[in-house]
Amino acid sequence: MIMSARIRGSRRGFTLVELLISMAVFSAVLTAIYTVVIWSQQTFTSGNRRQENQQTARLAMAQMVRHIRMTGYISENFDSSTTNDIPASGSTIIVPRIFLASSTALALFGNLDSSTSGSKVFLYCLYGTGTSKQLLFKTGSADVASSYTCSGSAGDVLADNVTSLSFTYYSLDSSSPKNLTQLSFASNGYLDGTVISPFSTGTASTTITKAANALSFPADSTSTSAANRQAVRVIRIQLTVSQGSPMQKQEYTLNSTVELRNNTDS
Repeated sequence: MIMSARIRGSRRGFTLVELLISMAVFSAVLTAIYTVVIWSQQTFTSGNRRQENQQTARLAMAQMVRHIRMTGYISENFDSSTTNDIPASGSTIIVPRIFLASSTALALFGNLDSSTSGSKVFLYCLYGTGTSKQLLFKTGSADVASSYTCSGSAGDVLADNVTSLSFTYYSLDSSSPKNLTQLSFASNGYLDGTVISPFSTGTASTTITKAANALSFPADSTSTSAANRQAVRVIRIQLTVSQGSPMQKQEYTLNSTVELRNNTDS
């Protein structure tokens, strides 16, 4: 009888209290593991988006800096032919390096990418609405108004999720030695000249083909001189790209200062 009681006692199951304690311990362990997995996933996602922002901003900035630095390089004026010179050989027209300049848009002119097709307009602008916009890049002919229009048509998106893009322009003052001084915008938001938003004139006349407005774009009767644009020596760029993430908003700001190489005057 004593042996039989011992056998029965050794075969008894878990009590309800023991089962509840085991389940509580097991749940706590699972919760801890789940928390670690979720935290690791969120950390990875945040880090990945931060890396994407940095890479996007750096690639876009590198392209803008390269083109801005070469602004005003007109390859047609350095080849063996004089028939394709811009402006025509013997002309007194001064072709501006910068055709359009605002705080969020910049249109440059020249053969800035060593293209065999020659000089053209290079437009960079902030495109879209809301808090997240796009950095748009497009090229076109100098005598086509659409080349100066900030739209997705025939353009390339250099960066998505752009929070801000700003261009600041500087010239040299008259002191000796000369110092950089910031150029101010006109009431229309541009360095000078009248431009109909969004940067389209509705006509196809430019400084290259219209001597009366040799230093202004758009070339119409309301345009002012392009002295400010022609005086630009340094352009500072600030680009901010941001994305939401599970942990916190990932934002990356990049600044560059570019000196224009091809000055047409001293």
